[in-house]
Amino acid sequence: MPHPDPYASQDTQTPVVVFGAGRLAQLAAYVLGHDSPFEVIGHTVDTPYLAMAQADPALGGLPVFPFETLEDHLGPNECQLLIALGYRQINGLRQARFDQARARGYRLISYVSSQATLWPNVAIGENVMVYEQTVVQPFAHIGDNCLIRSSVHLSHHVHVEDHVFIAAGVVTGGGVRVGARTCLGLGATIKDGIVLASQTFVGAGSLVLADTEFNGLYLGQPAKRQQKQADEV
Repeated sequence: MPHPDPYASQDTQTPVVVFGAGRLAQLAAYVLGHDSPFEVIGHTVDTPYLAMAQADPALGGLPVFPFETLEDHLGPNECQLLIALGYRQINGLRQARFDQARARGYRLISYVSSQATLWPNVAIGENVMVYEQTVVQPFAHIGDNCLIRSSVHLSHHVHVEDHVFIAAGVVTGGGVRVGARTCLGLGATIKDGIVLASQTFVGAGSLVLADTEFNGLYLGQPAKRQQKQADEV
């Protein structure tokens, strides 16, 4: 089966700075260094977290720069960024930093594991991470700023909008639409043809058999909307 080159349209010569210093950012830097053509030269974080990040040995001695003044150290022509944050604020924090980086002229890279399966006509946006053993079938679309963890199955004609987090082991049927800033928990299953409204939060192991509503928290088999809102999780 032919596999697309996820880096054919990307600049792999300009080095990368990873936004974040937590576990997801550490993982992102590691996989870029071991399974991509990119070179990671540092991390950047919001200033209140700078001292803690600079003292963290898990970052492997890479420099950590304050995001607010990153241009004083590395400008948009000197590095690219990868925003490696999770689903805090129902993906709102990752969206905010993504938008800020773009507005300041930084390019954002995408990573696709060499152990993932993507068909040639799959469309992928900026600042996307697709981890190992994930399958993305023909005619699927993945928007900007999405994090898709290991062993996810995105079936044919699935449309994932921007700023989405999909945890390991999620399965979607064909034609599913995943709204912006949605979060799908570990091992969730989405029936074919379902439309997940923006800011839907589907809990781990839940089975979604009907369309969801904006900012809804859904749990169970079948999943039911809870009284708590998604942005309260």
